[in-house]
Amino acid sequence: MTATNRQRFDEPLRAVPLSPPPPAEQQTVPRRINLIALERWIERAARGDVIEYHRGHLANDRFPGHSALTERQYRELGQVAERMAVLAAEGRVVLAQKRIDTERVAYLAIRAAGPSSHKPF
Repeated sequence: MTATNRQRFDEPLRAVPLSPPPPAEQQTVPRRINLIALERWIERAARGDVIEYHRGHLANDRFPGHSALTERQYRELGQVAERMAVLAAEGRVVLAQKRIDTERVAYLAIRAAGPSSHKPF
């Protein structure tokens, strides 16, 4: 990096352009799996494999009246979220999140090596 490319400490910060939002059709497509699909993935996934088990706002989408999900969908999502918490406590997955935009997050599970002796706090 040359001296001309560097920003000096006494200069105002330069704005960094944000990436454009995804097309409207992508914004409305929720990504969900059910317990059966989750268990199949756990059985077959190799260490390091990643699955996106929900796209949206998990805290809101799990309860009626807080999202556009149907009753069946939010109940299934609650079951999957609870199962993911158990799998994480057992050391079988590592849970992660990736922000998609201001309203949505991708909820990810990364397959771990297997059950561990690690106990959560």
